[in-house]
This record gives sequence, C-alpha cells and structure tokens, in this order.
Amino acid sequence: AGVSQPAATKHLNVLERAGLIERRTHGRNVRCLLRAQPLEETLRWLEHYRTFWSDRLASLAELFDEPTAHAPTSRPRRSRKQRPSPTNTKLHGTRPDTQTRPALVHPVRKKP
Repeated sequence: AGVSQPAATKHLNVLERAGLIERRTHGRNVRCLLRAQPLEETLRWLEHYRTFWSDRLASLAELFDEPTAHAPTSRPRRSRKQRPSPTNTKLHGTRPDTQTRPALVHPVRKKP
C-alpha cells in the first residue's frame, strides 16, 4: 500500500513552503528538486546543540557516578520510647500533630 496522490501532494506542498524542494513542470510531469542548503544549515545548528547537550549530560552522569564523602546518610529511626508524648511537648498549647516545623532555608549566594 502506498501513499495516495492527494496525501503526497500535501506533503510536497509543505516541503516546498519550507524551501526544501523546488518544483519544475514539464508538460504533465512535475519534477521536484531537493534544495540541500537549508538542510545543511539545520544540521549545523543541530550538531552545535548535540555537542552542547552531550557534554552537559556526560558531566551530569559523572556527577551521579562519583561517590561523595558528604552524601547525606539516612537518620536512624527513633524507638517508640524516644518519641515525645502529647503531654510532653515543647510547644505549649499545641497538639503534636499540628506542631510547625522550621522551613528549609537555602543560603543566598552573592555574586562576586
């Protein structure tokens, strides 16, 4: 099964509007010529970003592959005896399930 003539014509119209082909009519025959220059420009652009992202992703992969001395360790779980009871809370007048915890604060880095 092939592509219908109307479908092929639609595709050729898109390629012609994009400047990738040029049509030449000879009687009833229509010849399409490939214009490679726009594709070459696209390939150069893609190659630049392929190299850029390949380098960045390789660096990221190395970062994840390296074991670090300052990697966070899991905290030991407290036994049930160490957990504060509802009557022994540091926050007066609040229930343990509604106690607020300090927000995580990220240090602001100043530009040199």
